[in-house]
This record gives sequence, C-alpha cells and structure tokens, in this order.
Amino acid sequence: METTATKESLSIEKIILPVTGMSCAGCAVSIESMLKAQEGVFAVQVNLSDNTVLIEYDPAQITLPELRDVVRSIGYDLVLPDQQAQLEAIKSSRKKELRTKLLVGIGCSIPLVILSMFIPPFPASPWIQLFLAIPVVFYTGQEFFRNSWKQLRHKTANMDVLVALGTGSAFLLSLAVTLFPSFFAQLGTGVHVYYEAAAVVITLVLLGRYLEENAKERTTDAIRRLIELQPQFALVERDGQWVTVPLQAVHPDDRVLVRQGEKIPVDGTVLEGQAAVDESMLTGEPLPVNKAPGDPVFSGTIVQDGTLIIRAEQVGEKTLLSQIIHFVKQAQAQKPPIQRLVDRIAAVFVPIVVGIALLTFIIWLIWGPSPSWLFAFTAAVSVLVIACPCALGLATPTALTVGIGKAAEYGILIKNIEAIEHIRTIDTIVFDKTGTITQGDPQVVDVLWLIDDPAQQQLLIQQIIAAEQRSTHPLAQAILHFFQPTHSPDGIAPAQLETIAGKGLRATFDNTILLLGNEQLLRDAGISLPSAVHQFVNSHRRQAHTLVFIVADTVIQCVLAIADPPKPEAAAVVQFLRSRGYQVILLTGDHQTAAEALARHIGFDQVIAEVSPLDKGTVIARLEDTGKRTLMVGDGINDAPALTKATIGAAMGTGTDVAIDAADIVIIRGNLEALPHFLAIAERTARTIKENLFWAFAYNVLAIPIAAGALYPLTGWLLNPMIAGAAMALSSVSVVTNSLRLRRFTPPTVLKPHRESAAAPPAPASRDPQPLHQ
Repeated sequence: METTATKESLSIEKIILPVTGMSCAGCAVSIESMLKAQEGVFAVQVNLSDNTVLIEYDPAQITLPELRDVVRSIGYDLVLPDQQAQLEAIKSSRKKELRTKLLVGIGCSIPLVILSMFIPPFPASPWIQLFLAIPVVFYTGQEFFRNSWKQLRHKTANMDVLVALGTGSAFLLSLAVTLFPSFFAQLGTGVHVYYEAAAVVITLVLLGRYLEENAKERTTDAIRRLIELQPQFALVERDGQWVTVPLQAVHPDDRVLVRQGEKIPVDGTVLEGQAAVDESMLTGEPLPVNKAPGDPVFSGTIVQDGTLIIRAEQVGEKTLLSQIIHFVKQAQAQKPPIQRLVDRIAAVFVPIVVGIALLTFIIWLIWGPSPSWLFAFTAAVSVLVIACPCALGLATPTALTVGIGKAAEYGILIKNIEAIEHIRTIDTIVFDKTGTITQGDPQVVDVLWLIDDPAQQQLLIQQIIAAEQRSTHPLAQAILHFFQPTHSPDGIAPAQLETIAGKGLRATFDNTILLLGNEQLLRDAGISLPSAVHQFVNSHRRQAHTLVFIVADTVIQCVLAIADPPKPEAAAVVQFLRSRGYQVILLTGDHQTAAEALARHIGFDQVIAEVSPLDKGTVIARLEDTGKRTLMVGDGINDAPALTKATIGAAMGTGTDVAIDAADIVIIRGNLEALPHFLAIAERTARTIKENLFWAFAYNVLAIPIAAGALYPLTGWLLNPMIAGAAMALSSVSVVTNSLRLRRFTPPTVLKPHRESAAAPPAPASRDPQPLHQ
C-alpha cells in the first residue's frame, strides 16, 4: 500500500527469507498480496521453486517478526535470520512429518479401496470405511482444511481450498449416508459412500507434494554447491603461530596459510609460495591456474599442488564467492513478465474453478442421468480435485532456478532475469574492444621521437609520467610501465590536469601545455599530423595498434604505438556467433584503420570506430531504433551507457564496477567463450519455460472439461475423483521434472578442449584447513 513518505527518503532494507508451507501459485499470490498490503512494505516477490520471498521494507515502519505474523495468519511461516541456522532441521522435521502422514494415508487408503471396489457391500462396510477414512481426513489431510480456513478468512484462495472442498464434500456426504442410510435409500440412490475418494485424493495430493518438494530441492543444487564451496575455518598467523580459526574471525590484512587440497577461505593476494589453483567452480575454466606472489586468489577455489601464504583482502560477505551467491539468489527471486501474467491468472484460478464446479453440479443436476444429484456431485468433486494451479506456479520459477544455477557453473552471473526472456529476440551482438575483445593489458611496442635533444626527451618523459600517474586508463598504465622503470618525475607535477573523455589528457606544466591522446584530440586542437609521422602511423594502424600522440605547445614531440593483443578465444567466439546467425559488430573509440585491421583479424561483420564514450550509448540506441535487438558486451565505465541501452547488457567481471552494475549479466573472469554458453543456456531455459507453461495450461484446459463430464454424452464415461486426484498430483511433478532436465544440459564447445598438462597432479579432495600440529 502507499506510504506517506517517499521510498527514497526511507531506510529501505532488502532481504530474502525462506517460507514454509507453500504448495502452489495461489500460495505465492496470497503471501505477496498480504505482505504488499502492509504499511512499510514496498516490494514482494515470492519464488515458489525454492520457497523464498524477497521483501523490500522499512524497518522503522514494520519489523520482521510482524511480517512473520502476517504470513502465519494465512497458514504459512517465515524463517527469520536468527532461525536460519535451524533451517535444515526445520525442513527435515517437515519432511519427516510429511512421510508419516503419507504412511498413514497409504495404510488406510489401500484397505478403503479394497473394501469399496473389490468386496461386495455388507451392512458394516460403511462404518469400517468411516473409521479408516477418519485418520486420513483429520490427520493426513488436516493441513488442507486448516490452511483453507485461514485463506478464506482473509478472502484469498489456493489449491488447498480446492482439495478441502472436494474431499470435504465427499467425506460429509459419505458420513450422512452412513448415519442415515434409510433416508438415502428412499431417494433411490442406495447407500454408496465416497470415503475411498476422499482418502485417496488426499493421499495422492500429499504424495505429489512430497515428490514435488524433493524435485524442487534438486533445482537449487547449483546454489547449494556454491555455498558448500565456502570453507568454515582458516589457518591464520597469530603472534607468529599458525592457528585454526573460524572463518568469521579472519580480518583484512591477516596472513592466511593454504596447503595442498585445501579451499582458499578469503579473497586476497599471494605473498609467498607457488601453487596450481582450481578455479573451475567459479569460472567454469577446466584447467588449474598457476599462482605466484602478487597474483589474486579467490575464496572457494582449491589449491591442487603447492602451498600459499595469502594476504586477506576481502572476507565474509565481501568475497567474490559470496557476491556470486548473492547475485544468484537475487536473480532467482526475480520474476520475468511472463511469470507476472501467470500470477494474475493464478489469483483468479481457484474462484474460477469453484465456479466451474458449481456450474457442473447445476447442469448435471438438471440434465444428468438418475440419480442426477449423485452424478452431479461426482462430476463437481472431480473438477475441484483435478484443477492444478501448482503446475502454473512452478512452470517458470523451477526452470529459471535451474537455468541460473547452470549459468553460474559456467562462470556467468544472470543479474536481470528478463535477459533470459529476451534472448530469443537478439540478432546483433556488439563488442567493445579494449578489455573485452583484447586482453586489456596494453604494452608500448614502439616509440617515434620527433625531438633529438636527450635533455628535452628526459623532461618530456618526466612530464608524461607526472600526468599519466593521475589516470587509471589502461593506456596510461601501459605508458607508465614503459617509462617508469628508467625514469622518475623528480617532483614535477602538473599545475592543471584535465581528462577529455574518449580522447586523452590536457596537462599544464609552468608555461607548457601538454596534450596526450589520440588523433581526435589533435584535430580538436587544430593540430595536423606532419609528414614525418605518416609512415609510422600507417604502419602501426595496419597492425591494429593504438597510437598516443604527445604534443607540447601545439608541436608533436613523440608518438607511442601501443599493442593490446586479442584474447586467444576471440576469433573462435566471433566465428561461432556468426555461424549461429548473429550479426557481430566491433564498437570502439580507436581510429578506423586500426579498428578495421583488428576486425579483419577476428572476423567481425561490421566496425563502428572513433566513437566517444558518450556516443556508444547513442550508437546502441540507434541500432535498437532500426529494429535490431542488441546484446552489448563491455567492461569499462565508458561502456555503461551502451550496456543500459542494449536489450541485454553483458559485462566482463574483470571490468569496472560501473559496467558490472549497469549490466544484465556478468561474465565472471572475462573469458569470451562464456558468452556462447550464456546464449545456449538462456535459450534452453526459455524453451523449457514455454514447454512447462504449455503443459500447465493444456493440462487444465483439457482436464477440467473431462472432469466436468464433457465426454459422458459421447462415451458414457465419467472421471472417477480418485483418478482426477492422481492426475493433479502428477501434473506438477511433471513440470518440475521437465525443468530438472536442464541440469544435464551441456552448452556447445567453442574452442577445442585443452589437453591436460601431464605435470599437473590429480586434484585431491578439497577439505577445510587442519591444524598444523595434530
């Protein structure tokens, strides 16, 4: 509901909490509608596949215990953060209770079916069936009736209401026949009872729910495996001694020892030692990565061979692994537009089914065969128990949960769930150059001096270093790495320094204005290239090298040629995408000649070069306006506008935080082969969602008329309520099972598999650190 204060002015918290007791789409809709109606709650999204709810709320207006009370009032429960340590125990207790109820249901239903269908009627038979049905209805099925009452009190309805109405009606009618047999005999209906229908339907629905819960647990295997990567302990140096401490006791700058076979507990930098580290669980890369002093390492990866001493930098929830888990959970909690449509249908599904059942009863009561009221009752009960909002509610979230987890296994984080829904519309893939297609580690490969005086060269180098030290641009770092080993600015500093986006720097030293940048920067300053540099410039542009011009007081003093080689997989990935029918474009701020040289080498369809950072977003918007549906891949701050304008934005995990924040998906370690993997996984997930929704809608569209007796005029056959209950139970299980097929899906291989190094030892089983001295 609307609050008096704006959302921006409040302290909004976002939290994902487990929910117990949900069984269908109606449950999710009920929880969402009740929570959204509370003052201080701004957004609610229930994920039926993993039984969680994402809540945005203002703690000053409503507390978590109050939110839990709201959920409890309609028959469900929220597991608060202080209870989540016992979550597995709660789930285990719930499954144990469900199994006990099932055993009671099965144990009573089997003799009920034998008595009612295979043994001729005798006077005591209805009473025996009554006593067999009571435990099923009042113990095995108590949850249906209790939750239905809570739902109806709050003017909502879910699948429990349908089951309670159908089985409750069958039980009450049978009880009336048992207590007053002579009255019903006078009506000409005999003394037939429906205890077996009530008991078997309850048992079958509960069995379906049990199978469904087990299957749903398997949809979250990927996130569970990620969580299991987190070690519980670490070996940390304390007062010169290595001691084992809980992970919560590790702090930034601690020295952490990791030995062969152990999981790295923190993100940090190697201080001492060398080792081969298995990072496949985070990046999808099959081969171990060799680590040496100065190299970064990540929590959850495994030291296969060697020993490392690490300086802890990110610990706890700040590690890459924790952020991946957070992103995956957030994505799984989102709802794509198609699911919001399904939720609207689910909100009215139960009332519509109850209306159809009532209409069925009236029609057969008037026109049905004798005894018409009994025929009408049987058809109405079948309608109530065959309708299945569960299948509708599970169709999308189960597929998304498995698909997001599968993507995470291949080093892909899906931040915006709508990317999966949009994947089939994509026809154009646009790549940034530096750090995306190229390795992002540029090196100066050639220098052309236009001044001969060594003293002037020395002064200019000092000025270059002084200016570039204040820039984080990759080209600035390349220039510093080239000059700094042999030169020092010796206290020289620019009086003024201006960054010109997409072009370079303008620095002022005493009375000298220094320009450091590309040819566009020179053109803007009215400076032309002298003939002395043409051969140097043209030669390097044909090699796809980037040129940086150094100008002092409008005179070009020096030209630097900088090479940033393409990633090894770039050409294979681009060719693979083209073979799949995508138009592949290179978008860069580089000179047209250099960009075309790289594009020819890699195999792009089109080059859009000399584009300023601000204009990248405009280029993408223009492509979208012409009917293209673009996937933009970038890594830098200057790519953020383009990432937001594209239908889908993909950021390299090795890039800037701004680019990652703007993207819909993140390729964790920047390997381009992950992009075809994402496309394949997203397409298969989208197809699975469509298959699930088709089955869920088709099942209800066909099953409800059959249950209502649509085939009776043609075949003389009326659906037994027990068969209706079994069909309903199997429908939701089939949807979850179809989603689970995604777990076995393997995306296509773009590159030929690497041959395992013969020197690499087999990976030992991972384990938490053990004390040095046992």
